[in-house]
Amino acid sequence: MLTTLATPSNPPNVIRHEFKDTLQELASSLRAAVQSNKKPLIVVRMNSPVQRLKLISMLHQICEPRGLIIAELSLSPRLGVQQQIEKELMLSRTKIDAVAANSFDIRIKDDADENRVAALLDTFAKEIDNLSVPVVLWLPSYLIDIIYRKVPSMWELVEGRIVEFKSGEDLPKETEYAAADGDDPADVHRKRIEVLESQLEDLKSKPGVAPGEFMQVLQLLGKNYFAGAQFEKAYEAYSEAALRINAETHPLERAGALHQLGVILHLWGRYDKAEIHYHESIKIKRSAGDNEGLASSMHQLGLLYQDLGDFERAMDYYAKSIAYNRTRGYTRGIANSELNLGLIYEELGLYSKAVEKYRDAFDLFKSLANQRGMAMSLSHTGKVYAEKNLHREAIKYFLAAKTIFDRIGSPYSQVVVKNLAAIEQALGADEYQKYTEESRRTVVRKNESTS
Repeated sequence: MLTTLATPSNPPNVIRHEFKDTLQELASSLRAAVQSNKKPLIVVRMNSPVQRLKLISMLHQICEPRGLIIAELSLSPRLGVQQQIEKELMLSRTKIDAVAANSFDIRIKDDADENRVAALLDTFAKEIDNLSVPVVLWLPSYLIDIIYRKVPSMWELVEGRIVEFKSGEDLPKETEYAAADGDDPADVHRKRIEVLESQLEDLKSKPGVAPGEFMQVLQLLGKNYFAGAQFEKAYEAYSEAALRINAETHPLERAGALHQLGVILHLWGRYDKAEIHYHESIKIKRSAGDNEGLASSMHQLGLLYQDLGDFERAMDYYAKSIAYNRTRGYTRGIANSELNLGLIYEELGLYSKAVEKYRDAFDLFKSLANQRGMAMSLSHTGKVYAEKNLHREAIKYFLAAKTIFDRIGSPYSQVVVKNLAAIEQALGADEYQKYTEESRRTVVRKNESTS
């Protein structure tokens, strides 16, 4: 069974280093299937269309020396999946041992589009016994989510057997709910929760308590549970708050509870439910003219669609969030969305646009003296240059990011160290050392010129 866990969005030279074992395992699985005359369906989750193409090509290169010929197929939404596979095999001039089928070139706009794709996949699942060769189906998260929700026949085939090309060593996307830069000491946090839990029990034991009193305590409890990663308890608190809040007299409080429920469902991977809660929250906030709340929920919807690999919708919602944040002058929120837009452009292979967004985010974080945000922007810029094999520039940005991460005691410094190690392996120790010393001399000269 091929299943690994980790995080997308790594540059290909790092992918070659970090994903080699998973590709080798996948190739070995295909070879064993061919030798035993089995025709399995293997589903791979990969959101970036650029990385999908590169990984499929790399799989082909790994399989060829093993005597396996892999046909690369880009799926069309206008023909049945099985029909396209058989057509590819028929037209090939050489014997094909397996097919690597890339995701449908389709934009999901509404339920009609979803249902059309779901019907194609349902038909394919029912024809699975007719496969003449093993098939590796490469899909973004949003199509896997459609399978989960609307194609039980196929979900039964792939559940628990989805290959994840993830490294576990990446920087997070920027979220609205993690806007705080500091944490309370553990004992202080624990004591606060104990006090709030006691207050809630007291309220429940008293008759005739106003709903507003419950609402306040439940929301504070949800916030503190969430901050402590006690997501189940946070979900219970926000759910009870949503039930007790009078939507007519306290619309924004209800919108806030729905938003937080959406965030938790999002973290749990329940994208369909999270999307519903975000949209319900947005509807209330829009009626109340709550630009601050709208900016936050729009950003979270952008993040949700980004996690699903639905980049077009993600970009649309990030742009809306930025527009709302500009009306209220919330620079931190704008910077968060700009950084995530950079990640999307990077996954799409639009590297110049990605660097532009990362530099915009850096400037905004710098205006706020936000050290973490500055380091994140620098590190992501370094990844783009590593992607393009511009090692001198990549080292410069990675070292600048590491300096800041070290200064603030961030664990993300180790992520940068791993990226630098991959570059050193690609360059060799001598060349790497030359570029490193050159970058450090540049930093010293800049510091001297500004002192």
